[in-house]
Amino acid sequence: MLLSAGRPIRQSRRVQLFSYCWALWTALAVIAVVCAFWHWGSLMLGDIVLPGPVTVFKLSIELLRNYETAEIPHTLFRASIAISAAVVTGVALGLLTGLSKTLALFCRPIISILLGTPPIIWVVLAIFWFSTGDSSAIFTTYIAVTPLMFASALQSMLSIDRNFEEVMRVYKVSYVRRIHHLYWPHLLNQLLPAFNIAFASGLKIAIMAELLGTADGIGAQIGVARTMLETDVVMAYIVILLLIIYLVEYLFIEPLKIIFLPWAQRRG
Repeated sequence: MLLSAGRPIRQSRRVQLFSYCWALWTALAVIAVVCAFWHWGSLMLGDIVLPGPVTVFKLSIELLRNYETAEIPHTLFRASIAISAAVVTGVALGLLTGLSKTLALFCRPIISILLGTPPIIWVVLAIFWFSTGDSSAIFTTYIAVTPLMFASALQSMLSIDRNFEEVMRVYKVSYVRRIHHLYWPHLLNQLLPAFNIAFASGLKIAIMAELLGTADGIGAQIGVARTMLETDVVMAYIVILLLIIYLVEYLFIEPLKIIFLPWAQRRG
């Protein structure tokens, strides 16, 4: 059992639930402040330039009720495939590369090139290579998210304390226990926040790819709204996008942090 000042690091379920609710309440408070400034800006600029939050929220609810007509499933399908494949590929390759410092030095320039390439470039290239449709949007999202997960996994492997590894070898700690007590907690501490960023970035890139390279999906609907000067529709889709990101963060990422990273919650 891990101890801090003679007390267990792992908190009780009640304390963990309170920490989770407090984080959720803080997020809601920040959203309320943003909505207040948003409402003020709408009064100053007018509904055509900046629709008010009440109007946008009503339209967002209507779009969610008619989610098939709003073509939300198309975007979620493409984004989920691309992000899942990118996470698996990036983490696996990053962990394997992190086992060798020489290989890591060789791969770093490649990752820097991929990370430095703007997503819009990949959108254009994907349209050239795959034409318009699902393939171009999935490829663009995949190629943009994979380097993020690769770099995070690589850095997490390289930042493992080698002194701890040496101590475990000296005391002949089994490899299974090394994974459980050293590698698993350390990697999760690095990869969970990276996955949160990768999901949000991947979803936004998928929508951007749809705007230019597909005839359906949220991106295509935003393109139609841009043509019709429907600012409220664009804002409604932004709200839906943020809602999806928050749901993934607070229903998936945060519970995993509470369960597997209790010391991080205690430190926070």
